[in-house]
Amino acid sequence: MEDLLNRSGVKRVIFYRGDYIIRQGEPVDNIYYLETGRCYRGAKTEGGNEVFFDFKTAFGSFYDALVGVLAMFSNDQVSECNFIATEPVCAYRIPVDVAMAYFSEDADLLKGLLAVSIEKQRQISWLFAARQEGRVPNQLCKLLYFNSYLTEEGRRRVSPDYSSFIRLSQKLGVHKVTISKMMRALREQGAIVTEGRRVFITDTDLMLEYIMNGRQLIY
Repeated sequence: MEDLLNRSGVKRVIFYRGDYIIRQGEPVDNIYYLETGRCYRGAKTEGGNEVFFDFKTAFGSFYDALVGVLAMFSNDQVSECNFIATEPVCAYRIPVDVAMAYFSEDADLLKGLLAVSIEKQRQISWLFAARQEGRVPNQLCKLLYFNSYLTEEGRRRVSPDYSSFIRLSQKLGVHKVTISKMMRALREQGAIVTEGRRVFITDTDLMLEYIMNGRQLIY
């Protein structure tokens, strides 16, 4: 990676919270490699709703830190998503022709990018199927459970990234009022408790029933 970052035309740039790193519908002339910070990837539908997909972060894998790389390989090289900084971001701005030459030199990197692309497509397809089949509550439970961790006190806390009704509504593509109703139903069932902005899972067996066995959540 150092070889790429030291090539001619590559520059370090800074983005602040709320800045667009790449805009939906615009040509991708540069890709970015996050050195610090993170951004979220989302898109606006024709109806004007914003759908949240995932985060790109400097603290994950090599591929997690790359922004705009999949659009680089599309026919028109136009981004289908917005990438917006959620905190101050320091990144390397890499011209597309420089990045393309670099990736073309390494078959393993290209295989890795293909694997990432396939996984992202699977996630989007699953979400679409969930909405079509009315399985959004089950997907909500999945998001809460698999984005939780054990605290030092032994409680299972949902990551702050997945405790926001707005963020969950963007991730699932449903209105935040619907998220509020589903979360209230989970509280009434004893599956979760909320303490201010914090969400804790209190009944993991019940959550797994919703996730694995398709138990219906009435909300």
